[in-house]
Amino acid sequence: MEFIQTIINYYHSAELYLKTASAAISALLAAGIIYCVIKSGYHHWRLDQLVDAVGVGNLSRQRSARVWRQIKKLLEKGGADNWRMAILEADRSMDDLIKMSGYRAATREERLAQVSAAQLPNIEEIRQAHRLARRLEQEEEIMLDEQTAYQTIGAYQKAFQEFGLID
Repeated sequence: MEFIQTIINYYHSAELYLKTASAAISALLAAGIIYCVIKSGYHHWRLDQLVDAVGVGNLSRQRSARVWRQIKKLLEKGGADNWRMAILEADRSMDDLIKMSGYRAATREERLAQVSAAQLPNIEEIRQAHRLARRLEQEEEIMLDEQTAYQTIGAYQKAFQEFGLID
């Protein structure tokens, strides 16, 4: 009987040490995870998404205005390469906007197909602009002229204005 009591006492004391060690290791791992999340900026990105989804504040408008200024700078610099980058950035931004509006599909083309003219009056212009952006992504030798670049960016600008994200 005394032997069994010794084993039980040993088990309880070992259990206490194991629980303490487990708690300490868990706390260290949790602190490491929190540190990594803070350093990566992931929590800011998720907060931005949450604020956009809830519709609180004008964070998406500020972000869109910032991106739009970059697109305009590229367009104003001139040259086929800058026009190409401006169109590609506008296309990516439009896709982000459509995703945030709740359209879910595997590709940009499928998401654009879900948008109707009642929801976005210049959707046909956006679809044409997207087709040009796809060609620009796939074919390096396409030469853009200034008129095409400005017309394409104009279509995106009109859509951004429709959504109330730029003036």
